[in-house]
Amino acid sequence: MLARWLSMGFLVLSMVVSTGKSGAWTSEEYVRQYSLRYLGKVPLPHLGNAEQALLFGQLIDRRNIALIVNSAESVDFKLLELRKILATVSAYRASYNLAMTYGEPLQQELTRVQVFAMEVAAAVAAMTQQQGEKFYSAHDALATQIAGMIQSIAEEQRFSDDERAELAEAIARLYPGIAPVLTDDDRQHLFDQISRLDIRATTSRQRAAVTAMWSALEKAL
Repeated sequence: MLARWLSMGFLVLSMVVSTGKSGAWTSEEYVRQYSLRYLGKVPLPHLGNAEQALLFGQLIDRRNIALIVNSAESVDFKLLELRKILATVSAYRASYNLAMTYGEPLQQELTRVQVFAMEVAAAVAAMTQQQGEKFYSAHDALATQIAGMIQSIAEEQRFSDDERAELAEAIARLYPGIAPVLTDDDRQHLFDQISRLDIRATTSRQRAAVTAMWSALEKAL
């Protein structure tokens, strides 16, 4: 599905940036920006210089979610727009992860992209429940996304103490809103995953975050 949205994005590469009246990105702008990245015309947004940091800030701006959630559009329309953003941000997330594999120092960017992706997922879950659906149609993709975050928290060689705490805090805060649209198996697998991992918490912030995350996953069973 993302490939189809990207093909649409290729048609508007030369058009004016599609932003909302508030300056927030619409789903079309997410597709446009990723299309540029996919074609190799722009680098991955990063925090290494002011121009790229501004672009990265727009990529993970929560106003982009609020623009859709608070609009007067139908729930079906909102859900479609949020799904487009989630798919595109997930593609960005994979790109940051791959870049890190090749030695690029993008830990902070990947951390924040993962947190933002989960915030979009929480909005998707809320819209799904407003539709009266018991489960989100792509619940397995949401569960995989959260599993990836949990794995990152255990990777103390890749992420700093604060970055791992930030990821755990996001799960503790957002998972209760996402869990209802996951299946029983999804929730059990996520809890089993955190039970198996050796997550070392070396700071008070980490300990508090990991405890809160564990509690959120356990309460959702």
